[in-house]
Amino acid sequence: MATLPDIDLSATRRPPRLRAGLVRRDRLFELLDRGAKGRLVVVKSPAGFGKTTLLADWLEARRRPHAWLGLAEGPLDEGALLSLAAAAVREALGGGSEPPRGGSGGLLRAVVQDLEGSGESFCLVIDDCHLVADPSGERALLRLAEALPPNASLVLAGRGAPSFPLARLRARGELLEIGAAELRFTPAEIRDFLRGPLGGSFSDDESALLAERTEGWVAALQMAALGLRGRDDRLGFLASFGGAHRDVFDYFAEEAFASLEPGFLSFLLDCSVLETLSAPLCRAVTGREDAVALLERLEREGLFLAPLDEERRRYAFHGLFREALLRRLEAERPAELPILRKSAADWLAANGQPLEAMRLRLRAGDAEGAAALAEGRALAALEGGRVEDLRGAIAVLPREAVESRPWLAVAAAWAAIYAGRLAEAAAFADSGELHAAGLPRILGHVEAIRAYRANLEGDGGEAKLRALRALELLPPGERMARAHAGKSLGFGYTLVHEDEAAARALEAAIAEADECCGLHIRVLAANDLAYLSMTRGRYAEAEAICRREFALGSSGGRESPVLGCLHSLLSNILLSRGEMAAALEQARVGLEQGIAWGNMDRLVFSYLMYASTLAACGDRPAARAVLARARSLPDLTQRHAVYVMMTAAEIDPTSPDAVRLERLPPLKDGNVWLSCQSIRARSHLARRRGTEALATASFCLERARGWNFRPVALDALVVVTLAQKSLGRRAEARAAAAEARALAEEIGDLLRIPSRGPALRAFLEEEGLLGGGFGAKLRAAFDAFAEKPEGSEDLRSGEPLSPRERETLSLLVQGRTAEEIAALLFVAPSTVRSHVKSLYAKLGVHRRVEAVNKARELGIY
Repeated sequence: MATLPDIDLSATRRPPRLRAGLVRRDRLFELLDRGAKGRLVVVKSPAGFGKTTLLADWLEARRRPHAWLGLAEGPLDEGALLSLAAAAVREALGGGSEPPRGGSGGLLRAVVQDLEGSGESFCLVIDDCHLVADPSGERALLRLAEALPPNASLVLAGRGAPSFPLARLRARGELLEIGAAELRFTPAEIRDFLRGPLGGSFSDDESALLAERTEGWVAALQMAALGLRGRDDRLGFLASFGGAHRDVFDYFAEEAFASLEPGFLSFLLDCSVLETLSAPLCRAVTGREDAVALLERLEREGLFLAPLDEERRRYAFHGLFREALLRRLEAERPAELPILRKSAADWLAANGQPLEAMRLRLRAGDAEGAAALAEGRALAALEGGRVEDLRGAIAVLPREAVESRPWLAVAAAWAAIYAGRLAEAAAFADSGELHAAGLPRILGHVEAIRAYRANLEGDGGEAKLRALRALELLPPGERMARAHAGKSLGFGYTLVHEDEAAARALEAAIAEADECCGLHIRVLAANDLAYLSMTRGRYAEAEAICRREFALGSSGGRESPVLGCLHSLLSNILLSRGEMAAALEQARVGLEQGIAWGNMDRLVFSYLMYASTLAACGDRPAARAVLARARSLPDLTQRHAVYVMMTAAEIDPTSPDAVRLERLPPLKDGNVWLSCQSIRARSHLARRRGTEALATASFCLERARGWNFRPVALDALVVVTLAQKSLGRRAEARAAAAEARALAEEIGDLLRIPSRGPALRAFLEEEGLLGGGFGAKLRAAFDAFAEKPEGSEDLRSGEPLSPRERETLSLLVQGRTAEEIAALLFVAPSTVRSHVKSLYAKLGVHRRVEAVNKARELGIY
């Protein structure tokens, strides 16, 4: 046991002095408040994440009684550690600075007795506990945690988690763990952090870029702040700021590299060529059989490594740490870099990760090897949302190198068309065809790409011709490309109103995708099939398709982001049934997953469905904000721009977009053109142009009947009703209203009649058209549109939650921060705080935890 004179007892009992202008991190304070009610709080992260500052600020802000023990020497055995803890507690409670004498048991009893006698809530904070190292000292930490009286908690901060078992405390709910993920600064916190050293404002783009480059690591933020002083081109500096920056590299050299033995550092340098790490991959690249133990040591010692899954099978370095390692590897062993990358690429290709392998081959300067990997795998690389990854992998090559290699050109064309870059996709497809040397497989891919482009442009005839040609060229074994061609064929048939042929082609594409495990193509085909059913008024059939795909597309309880388009489509179906809250949740999930996937066509659709659902729920300002975000997306096609215009005009029939819609020339896509005319009819009605509204709606009604577009026909009948009424033709208005009611009942639509307002309701009631069971449903739907869509909860204030408050509460339940909620809802953080304040009042609570618990008690979530 260490003797007391060998230990500096005075220098370790005070938290550090807090600097002026410190960012107050309320979201983490809430976590610590909750953790302090338990037995143990563990705050663990690599160096420079602000653990010590956070704890010191929390203690000061909350005025919480505490004892602070900052360890400066190690290893500490059980007796030495307990002596230090006992002395710190006794001094904090006013009992002097000398620890009690005796063995470990006596020291532990003294700590417990002192804390029990204090009679108040108390925290013992031990900082830099990774310095303990001695096994008996680690056991002492566990004994402390388990022996503390109910009024006390132990807070351990260090670069890694304690080595003693935490499962028992975790199972009892007596443990709170805060790691690097929670400690990372959010973009809003970064703005606040930089306001001090830089002064003035810091834009959203700048803070988002800095958050991306630093991953919220506060030490890097401090270095970036120094580099930003006096600079005009701040975005340019931030884009270049990385692990090779002098200050960052020197920090790692001093804080991490210098203390590592040569063999361990060599392992890190070899692994720096990898974006993600796993034991088998690291073993293949480095030749080290002890890769599992080395990765566990990396995580345990807090060396800027984070697990990517719960099983801790895959890891990733902090981006700046990896860049610093790469810089050192390039300086010390440049000839080994391509060898390491090719070794990694070989393993990845053999283990079902062709895109990662392709990227490493390209970085190793092996364009031929990358081209070989691209052969036949372009679509597979897009599976699960890899659009930007594939584009990024190809972007490192000169364009002429890509265009001269047909399989690389095909891969680039697929990635471009998914990203919405139609001209770029066409150019790459032309290059693939030019250099294909007559190979049918490549030509089949090229035709499938052209069919997909024709669909995106609304040219059903062209899509059919190209897709059929692709299916002729592609051999039976080329299942993924055949599935895509079949999907394009099915949607081409849909565009030209050949419904039975469309359904057959889409079902065949789904079956083909199943054979090759092509989830994203299956989902795209299923989405088109559900859309076909929905536009014909077969809502239950469309919903069944969506639900089936959700069940098939989930793995381990997690959904693939490619399912987002189906969530968005389902929100439209739920809206038609008047299920506002459920529709809003589906639309939100759809957009969130659409952003994660990156397929531009589906992303635009998800934005517009979210905006439409928000508007239907009464939140038009939020709907307009979402539309503005959709309008600002890069590479919008003409068809997408028309979609945005249509949605804006539908939300507000008197808006400038409604005027622009009137001036549009006829579109190639007849389905979209019909929807435009339907919205124009409502716009005429809103502008009191009864004659024009009647003429346009009558045209829509005739065309919709011919194409079996029953929801559009219902829209047209509602406008005809109101237009005839405005023109004083009551009998004609009643006839149209009766037909509308019958059609709405037939297809189960509770949206299109009630959403037209109280004037239509009054007319229907006067004409006796709201009787019977379906009439009662219509009356309830009219009430929902006139009031709030929700309102059955037994809330403290008696006032129901608004759609936006309900959505905010849903995100609070998920643990989202105010900044994250603001980003997802496309509003300012201050708006989120207003929503939170309002729903707290309605729930009768004062804190996030109470709100979450109350929501669960009421069955809201």
